[in-house]
Amino acid sequence: MSDEYLQSKTVNGGGVRAGVDDRMSSNLNVSPRQKSSHVIAVDIGTTSIRCHLYDKTGRTKGFSSCNTVLLEPKPGWKEIDPLQLWNQFVTVIRHVIAESAIPASEIACIGITNLRSTFTTWSRKTGKPHHNLITWQDTRSAEICKQWNVSYTFKSIRGISRMAHMVMGTSRLKVTGMFEFNTMMSITKLKWLMENIPEVSRSISQDDCCFGTVDSWLLWKLSNGGVHVTDYSNASSTGMFDPFLLSWSGILLKALDIPHSILPALCDTSSVLCKTDADMFGAEIPVTAVVGDQQSALFAQCCFGIGDVKCTMGTGTFMCVNTGSQPYAIVSGFYPAVAWKIGSETVFMVEGSVLDTGNCLDWAKSLELFTEYDKLTDIALSVPDSGGVAFVSAFSGLRIPFKDPHACSLFLGLKASTTKAHLLRAVLESIAFSVKHLFETQLSECHFDSRVIRIDGGVAQCDFIMQLIADLTYRVVDRCDNADMTSMGAAMLAGLAVGVWEDQDELKKLRKGGKKFYPADKWSQYKEPVENWEKALNRAMSWYKH
Repeated sequence: MSDEYLQSKTVNGGGVRAGVDDRMSSNLNVSPRQKSSHVIAVDIGTTSIRCHLYDKTGRTKGFSSCNTVLLEPKPGWKEIDPLQLWNQFVTVIRHVIAESAIPASEIACIGITNLRSTFTTWSRKTGKPHHNLITWQDTRSAEICKQWNVSYTFKSIRGISRMAHMVMGTSRLKVTGMFEFNTMMSITKLKWLMENIPEVSRSISQDDCCFGTVDSWLLWKLSNGGVHVTDYSNASSTGMFDPFLLSWSGILLKALDIPHSILPALCDTSSVLCKTDADMFGAEIPVTAVVGDQQSALFAQCCFGIGDVKCTMGTGTFMCVNTGSQPYAIVSGFYPAVAWKIGSETVFMVEGSVLDTGNCLDWAKSLELFTEYDKLTDIALSVPDSGGVAFVSAFSGLRIPFKDPHACSLFLGLKASTTKAHLLRAVLESIAFSVKHLFETQLSECHFDSRVIRIDGGVAQCDFIMQLIADLTYRVVDRCDNADMTSMGAAMLAGLAVGVWEDQDELKKLRKGGKKFYPADKWSQYKEPVENWEKALNRAMSWYKH
């Protein structure tokens, strides 16, 4: 099928607003394929799309990838072309099937994991997007966030909720009393689009608008407009989901005048969602899992127990704690999210993040502070310390608890004797300091004392950062051998839905532990550098307001 066909194929005029229509539902009863134990997982990230084909033992039988094109039409705007993303998605799956020489008819299912809080809107009638995908890093809604957070309406809601919480003591009221909008949320950027893109507001008024995160957009395309759904893990990252009711938040939607009718229906993380057209990949293949990228990594790391911690270090750093069957309210502002929902089981998590990690290293490389990623540790250890240099990475602002989209990145403490090695070591140390900060904030409020932090992602391949995290947190750092845990999680969840794997005990056998980093008492060495870094954070804040 040509790329032109992929871009222009007309979807069913009506589609469905909430889930699966009658035309599709009769075809969704998928039983495990005989002799089929291969699973495709597609990981759509900020910078790349990675596709793996796994066998039942978790071994990779085929791999394909391509780079996504991040568009920045204006400062702070970060977008992806949705049609180009769709074409790339189809292409990597075709390539991985061809490379593995495994017929599509022998592939049990497809699982999708994706960057969250990234969305587009499109016409229900034509399937044409109204605009590019607006990514999680986009900060165009900063002013809207500020206006709403200080508005009389939201001050009243928070104040009433806090007083009610004092009387009733419910976690939902506690979270509502702390809630603040931030630029990472889809809801504020959707509001911006409604106010600034006439095509969006017109489509909404004509009852022709569909909102969807990346998974929802891809499922719509895969089903030819037959399915408009998203799973709970992706929904809970949009800023318009109520984790206590497991539904879209009527309060937030009404406050921002967002119609419920444009939103996708909610579905389980691991379930049969649709089947691909036979002419797309050579046979019908059921799509049986969609999951947010960090939730997928949490699942792949087999963090099935309350208090289990994983930290994924890629473009950003995301530390997630399994909080069990109830959403957990944290005073510092970490919003509870759904980790996964499978049948009657719903697992929640608390997540903290640093927006700039891998992209910070890419920037350092562009300045020629280093040339090869596998040399990072050697360069860092070529000097005894950073020479008094502190670095703050805030290219995309600072997240909770600082909540400052106007912060700047900076070096402090430069001297005539400062070398590239000192600068690079300061950059690497700042990454570890940020992880220490996240872990201690979550630990102080969640009261789950995990002795192990399971870490994955490209940045985790730097031994210097891993050892420093172990030393500063006094925890064992368990770095998984598989750098693509996000993809593996989607495969696990997809395979569970069709019987490739039966239960979590079987899945635990797939996780291959790697190198462990044991803590050494180095606080006396790092007390002053950490304090200097914290001072530098304060200097960096509110820079772009001036």
